[in-house]
Amino acid sequence: MPTVISLLKRTLQSLAGLLLALVVLFEEWGWIPLSRLLQALGRLHVWRVLEKRIAALPPHWALPLFATPMVVLFPVKLLVLQRLATGHLWQAAVLEILSKLVGTAIVAWLFQLVQPALMQIGWFARWYPRWLL
Repeated sequence: MPTVISLLKRTLQSLAGLLLALVVLFEEWGWIPLSRLLQALGRLHVWRVLEKRIAALPPHWALPLFATPMVVLFPVKLLVLQRLATGHLWQAAVLEILSKLVGTAIVAWLFQLVQPALMQIGWFARWYPRWLL
């Protein structure tokens, strides 16, 4: 007969797995529409100039630029945890959803621009096809 603790542990693991699956599903679903949204900004001259400069970056600059949105959004993730810990569930949820939308859009847009440079990095070119599977 399972104990209350083991039952609680299995329930929490199932919920965590479901949450992780939803996050991955959102990332996959949101990648294309959100990158198209940012591409629409390409009608602006300033945006086109920025995109050309980013696309022309050498690999040793493209990689840190690609990682920048994840680093910049890390404090937002901490704020989400703080909001959760203090019982502000709605604020945490809204902040997480907004940061996920913005982060996914920016990472998708940046990846399209720097992918050729990233593929010149040996380990990245080796691991990227495996990540797609």
